[in-house]
Amino acid sequence: MLYEFAMEGKMRKDLSAAARAFCAVLILLLVGSCAGAIRQGYEGALLPADRTAIIQSGPYTDIEGYDGTQLGSRWLNVAVLPGRHTIEVAFPPRLTGNAFYYSDVTGLVTFDAEAGHRYLAYAYLVSPDLWIAYVSDRTSGERVVQSELLPLKVEWLYRDVVF
Repeated sequence: MLYEFAMEGKMRKDLSAAARAFCAVLILLLVGSCAGAIRQGYEGALLPADRTAIIQSGPYTDIEGYDGTQLGSRWLNVAVLPGRHTIEVAFPPRLTGNAFYYSDVTGLVTFDAEAGHRYLAYAYLVSPDLWIAYVSDRTSGERVVQSELLPLKVEWLYRDVVF
């Protein structure tokens, strides 16, 4: 009887470990499928990666559009042909400490994309009231272009209480 109880507990532990592993793999697949969605940003047939450039949204950054085309929120990556491109970068609302930061403007950055390169767009907080949009070339590691300083708004969620 004791042996059967011990074996039942072992089977429960094995099943629980298997369930946790399955959930972890499922979550990774779901996150990977969202992050890997690439929108074809050019006309014609799908080209190999060495003949296009990929523009990706960096952390805490939204790319609202490229070359006058508006993007939906589900597109984090856009494949474009080599050449000059303009992307519209937005500063998404952020909660930092007791401050809520947001901006009513987007940053336009224009740069020359090279075939086979990956570019990462960032909305970077410069100070409590300013931000910039910039693009970094992930292939070479260099910052390619940045916008002028853009206005940022802040709302304090609570104020210090004085007794």
